[in-house]
Amino acid sequence: MTAVFLMAVMIPIAGLAVDIGMQRVGRSDAQALADSAAQDAARVLGNAIAAGTTSNTSFTGSVTDAAVSAVASQSGYVGSSAPVVKAYLGVLSAGTHSSDQSLGCDGNPFRDSYFQSAGTGVPNAVLVTVSNNVKFSFNPGSGAYCRSALATSDGTACFRLGSYAARLATSNSALFTSLLNGALGNISIDAASYQGLASASIPLGPLATQLGVGTVDQLSSASVQMSTLMIAAAQVLRDNGDTVNANILDTIRAATHLTTSVPVGSILNIATGNGAALGASINALDLISGGAFVANGTNLLSIPALAANLGATGTNLTTSLKLIEAAQQACGRVGTQASTSQASISIKGTLADVSTPSGLTGLALSVGAGSTDISLDLASATGTLTNIVCGTGTVASPQGIDVSVASKLVSTTVTQNLDISGGITSSGILGNLLGSLLGGIVKVEVGGSIKLTLSNSKPAATSTASLRIPISPTTYSNGVSTGSGTLGLSSLAATVDFSGLTLHAYTGVLGIGLFDATLSLSQQTTLINNLVSSVMSGIVSPLLANVESNVLRPVEELLGLEVPGAEVFAVPSPTCDTPLLVG
Repeated sequence: MTAVFLMAVMIPIAGLAVDIGMQRVGRSDAQALADSAAQDAARVLGNAIAAGTTSNTSFTGSVTDAAVSAVASQSGYVGSSAPVVKAYLGVLSAGTHSSDQSLGCDGNPFRDSYFQSAGTGVPNAVLVTVSNNVKFSFNPGSGAYCRSALATSDGTACFRLGSYAARLATSNSALFTSLLNGALGNISIDAASYQGLASASIPLGPLATQLGVGTVDQLSSASVQMSTLMIAAAQVLRDNGDTVNANILDTIRAATHLTTSVPVGSILNIATGNGAALGASINALDLISGGAFVANGTNLLSIPALAANLGATGTNLTTSLKLIEAAQQACGRVGTQASTSQASISIKGTLADVSTPSGLTGLALSVGAGSTDISLDLASATGTLTNIVCGTGTVASPQGIDVSVASKLVSTTVTQNLDISGGITSSGILGNLLGSLLGGIVKVEVGGSIKLTLSNSKPAATSTASLRIPISPTTYSNGVSTGSGTLGLSSLAATVDFSGLTLHAYTGVLGIGLFDATLSLSQQTTLINNLVSSVMSGIVSPLLANVESNVLRPVEELLGLEVPGAEVFAVPSPTCDTPLLVG
């Protein structure tokens, strides 16, 4: 009875389980084949679009052939015959795709709103179905299966934002040289050496090999010591025949004492799985300076020469600069971001000699020395890759990218203390200051101090840099600037603390003697506001104008900063044939 039971029930059940299991293996194989075929077909699709194909029907055959060839090149799959491969071109719509491993298996590839027919337009995705059947071993008949994969051809590109090297020139590199030497550990390398590094490029693929990380993707997540990074970079330059710059890097490495590990991704900002980074290079100076500032953390530099050029007579102001973050190169798909350098400038001291404001000329009034504290934060600009154009690099078919740049205007705080003393005795001037509020007042004595605080904190302004090579700019070594380029320090919002200022008014009777008088609150407010306005126009505004022209502008040029804005550089060459599975 047991034997009969096993033969009649258990063995057929076991055979069915084996047959169903083989069918499941077949489905798994079909899914793997569909994934591979869809990516190959998407690569062909991307190449066709990059070549300028504008019609759906123009490359349907080549895309299908690519999918069939991808499956035919595989072996070892489960099935009673060669798989049947079909490819459908369409467009991806906005929205969330719900996973459907059998989309298109019923001959209706466009039943999902996520993937729709392109009609006569240009498709951006391909759906591949792979179907087959497996002959049952223990049961009669066979089991059919079908699996699908949806892929698109994704574009990737690299760009630099506010590069040091792009703006560095021997004639004005003293500040940069001092700052970078300090970041590297107070070494002594001349400007000419840095200028040489600014013209050298290090391909990322060989750099990854030298660092022993294998691929550019792994490089972006690696963390290495600065000395190791410089050894690898020097070897790549030497392998490419650039012995001069390789020796410069060796000299810097021998002189520096930085042993801090640097996350390479913080310098390169490379998204994983993109084709543009495989052939991209980074400027040698960008790589080393970026690593140095990351490893150094913060860096402070005194700039006394800039303070001397403020234009206020007899100033003894001191100026310092702190660089917070190095420029970045970014590689990836649309949406990839990079940030420019950030810097903060501090100007402190006292105004040793201040002329009487023009608005107060003719008065028995003097403005004495007061402390000055100016703080300027040049906030970072963030560039976001918004478009990739994969042409052949000619005027008729340019290559290029669009980068949306959100640049925060400079954040400024200015505190100016002014000591004021003297008197106002001219009835005409008092009348101008107090207007109809003058009454019988013939003299006002002024004493004490005024504290002016000016500040701004404006939101980010967004603009787009569009690069089309060889149209604008003509080469990859040139960039495109965005932003207004104006700082507007003279239009800061001011608050005034005049609690330290005293006003003593007098009135006269028939021209004989002076008697104490009382200024009403409105009279005091009117008089103080007029005094503050004169001080602003005669002292503070010229001081801020000199800060902008003699401090901020030279610092921007020396560091390669564009505020508010950024300078965007494309990195050769964008690619539009990177396959990406999307369903």
